[in-house]
Amino acid sequence: MSLCCFLLATTLRAQVTTGTIVGTVRDSSGAAIDGVTLTVLNEATGLIRSLVSDSSGDFLAPLLPIGPYSVTAEKPGFSRYVQRGITLQLNQNARLDITLNVGSVQESVTVQASAPLVDTRGSSLGEVVDQRTLTELPLNGRNPIQLAAYTAGVSTISAPTILTWTGRTGGQLTVHGSRGNENGYLLDGAHFTGMYQSTGMNYPAPDALQEFKLITNSYSAEYGRMVGSVFNAVTRSGTNELHGAAWEFLRNDALNARNFFAPSVPFLRQNQFGAMAGGPIKRDRLFLYGMYQGTRIREQRLLTGFPATREERQGFFREPAGRVLRNPETN
Repeated sequence: MSLCCFLLATTLRAQVTTGTIVGTVRDSSGAAIDGVTLTVLNEATGLIRSLVSDSSGDFLAPLLPIGPYSVTAEKPGFSRYVQRGITLQLNQNARLDITLNVGSVQESVTVQASAPLVDTRGSSLGEVVDQRTLTELPLNGRNPIQLAAYTAGVSTISAPTILTWTGRTGGQLTVHGSRGNENGYLLDGAHFTGMYQSTGMNYPAPDALQEFKLITNSYSAEYGRMVGSVFNAVTRSGTNELHGAAWEFLRNDALNARNFFAPSVPFLRQNQFGAMAGGPIKRDRLFLYGMYQGTRIREQRLLTGFPATREERQGFFREPAGRVLRNPETN
């Protein structure tokens, strides 16, 4: 059973839970334009960041929560420029170069298509798994770590379904030949690594995560001490729109085939159920998101063995037909 309720975003290690929009403003001849007022708007939450381009025409909007954005550029003597369709992903340094045309401020140039956000500032390699992929791909046990299999360089994954409290081992990845306990795990910027065996702890259900990024190579020192990969996940938050969902996942022995060596199909009843909801408390200011998931497993495990007979426990062994028992030390 897991219960998650996220009210406030952590400020700890914020640089690993956000993204950056960077670019240069130029005119139609390619000359840099300074003093351009840029407004970066998160279209889901109404978050606004305002900044001004420098003498080289460059601008930088760091520490932006992931999500959909639009960027507006304005300066007297030039037409107003609006770029929509920007989807900022986790740890992304999205480059957005803007060209302003000479004209009236009342004139506006709006670009609706998604911008090609190429990362030209970072050197790390990895793969982002977005929220749609998290919730729509089938997962046996609904452990998000299983989806790391879609990243290049991942060879083996161990992602236990159920949380146990004694001597457990959590999620493990083998990435580019590293050991399973050489990876770093983060949740909302905080270390999420089990100290017992340096494995990943149990993440919330996929419906509670906005996305995660598996960084496999050339990541910066901010991610810490692990020599393998970095599994970085961020939880969802509320937006200006109400949204919710409910689910029930079932595994049942009536749907299973019998193992060839088993006399019958083992008993199994596995149910994972829950619901989530999010929305605004105060529009553009305060949001709420909550999720509950329950897990119920009843199963039968068959173990076979051949216990020693009474004579064998006393040291007397019967000779099998056609064979002679010999002492391996003395023959």
